[in-house]
Amino acid sequence: MSLINTFHYNKQIQSFVKKTSAAASQNQSYNPTANVFYAAGGINGTDPINIFDADSLQLIGTFNANSNRTRGIIYNPADNRIYVQSNPSGQGGVTLIFDCATKDLVVTIPAETTWIRYRGIATPDYTFIPYGNTGTGGANAYGFYKISTSTGVITKIQHGGGWGQTCAWDSSRNRLWIPIQDASYNYLMIYDLNTNAVVYTSTNEGTTNPPFYGFTSAVNTYDPINDVVYMTEEYSGTLYKLNAATGARISSASMGADTAPGFSIAFNDDRSEIYTTCSTKFQVWDAATMTEKYNVPVGNLGGNASVIKRKDGSLVCINGSGFFEPVIN
Repeated sequence: MSLINTFHYNKQIQSFVKKTSAAASQNQSYNPTANVFYAAGGINGTDPINIFDADSLQLIGTFNANSNRTRGIIYNPADNRIYVQSNPSGQGGVTLIFDCATKDLVVTIPAETTWIRYRGIATPDYTFIPYGNTGTGGANAYGFYKISTSTGVITKIQHGGGWGQTCAWDSSRNRLWIPIQDASYNYLMIYDLNTNAVVYTSTNEGTTNPPFYGFTSAVNTYDPINDVVYMTEEYSGTLYKLNAATGARISSASMGADTAPGFSIAFNDDRSEIYTTCSTKFQVWDAATMTEKYNVPVGNLGGNASVIKRKDGSLVCINGSGFFEPVIN
């Protein structure tokens, strides 16, 4: 048995091995230049942001500030910074910006919400951080921050009530995809960053339907080869393929009965396969047909696990208990 590059070789994963039990938290992001993982400190306590060597998967350092109750984290190579969402002791959700060269906290964006679990998206020119609450208006209404990677200027763009949890970036059209939910609404919004205008809003599905939940901090779920965007619904365990030009659903697939599935999505290089995580398994999908090719039990991997591809193409799954690598014959 050997660990090999499963993204570059058309071979089936037989199992996953836990490489290390070091706490890696629920949200991570990868720096391919330094070949390290940045892991949020966790939703409890005052743990720092941890740094793990991507090859050995061992803890090699921390950032120079504690970060209470952190959930979302995104690395942007354009400015060599990480953007971390935190809810410090009930004071509302703040965004913390760290310089990866110095490991210092350099910017704190004030609180916008009473709870936070958001996943931003990094582009060459900007980092986008969604915010919001479950109310329907007021100072904490839904919006997102647009942070320049060249100047550091922070622009707050607000759109009324809602709870924007995650986002994806359509690089072909320069559009931001953001699922919205609040006490009354559950829909998808697409925002054109060239015109600064909403270009698509899906039909409101109401609160009886599960929200569009499943973009990941580890990879952008826009597929430029096939011009589609993938999303998941956490509570129903559904994987969706959507038309990037129109926002319309092309097809969907059930991810099974596992609780809290689908927080993480990744792809192989030619976008022919999709990789997702559920509570107890890692799933491999045929992207063209949206059918499950096979799945691999990974123990209590958890729906919050991230699927990350290292710069050599090899695959790692990460959750709050540690790092898992694939094994094939």
